[in-house]
Amino acid sequence: MNQTAKDFFSFEIILVIDNDDIVSRKSLFEYQAQYTAIDIRIVSRGRNENISDMYYNWLWREGLLNGDYFWVMGDDVIMITKDWDKLVIEGIEKYLIRICCAFAIDTSSNKPSIKEAKGKLWGWFPIITREACEAVNFILPKQYPAHGADIYLARLYNAIHRYCPLLNIKIHTKTHRTEGVPNDKIAENVGRIAKKYSKHAVENFAEYFKTDVTLLGEKIHERVGKRKPVQQL
Repeated sequence: MNQTAKDFFSFEIILVIDNDDIVSRKSLFEYQAQYTAIDIRIVSRGRNENISDMYYNWLWREGLLNGDYFWVMGDDVIMITKDWDKLVIEGIEKYLIRICCAFAIDTSSNKPSIKEAKGKLWGWFPIITREACEAVNFILPKQYPAHGADIYLARLYNAIHRYCPLLNIKIHTKTHRTEGVPNDKIAENVGRIAKKYSKHAVENFAEYFKTDVTLLGEKIHERVGKRKPVQQL
């Protein structure tokens, strides 16, 4: 990231770990001490299966996020495009009202990224604006504790015409699914959680999708205000 970003020192990197993960705590604090010029914050909390709600959304609810753009990113992501942070801002700022969700292009071998996949919109590693979080009060949908949250966001923001594909930004993920990297216990656990809750998410999709679309639509309407109808001559 620091080799491709234009202004790396303006970033806020937040790492959330479980209270009982002694090994990770030790490693992360050593990492933090090594890179003192970067704003790295380590936050610990009790272990929970809902990764979306009790880690990402929990940071939002607790007021622990200071930035204007929240990029949900894994440690297996490699940034390819130079000055990508500048391009993210330029892409999102095209929206007069910054209620939107953006996605970069993933060049990994078997990921459809922003393309159509099985007839559904697809996105990886979403970038959500602060204004969007204020509208629905979440970063990731809690109904998808693990996999699937990014796809839901792509469909949600596309429904209100606030889906922002950043076609000039490329990333690459290096995982067991893309390049044969050995699977680890974390990936296995995330897969188990996703499978456990997938049926409930699918069965109740229509209800909470309609609610979120309505909320976002209302917030956009509030910010834009009622436009005067065009007077026909």
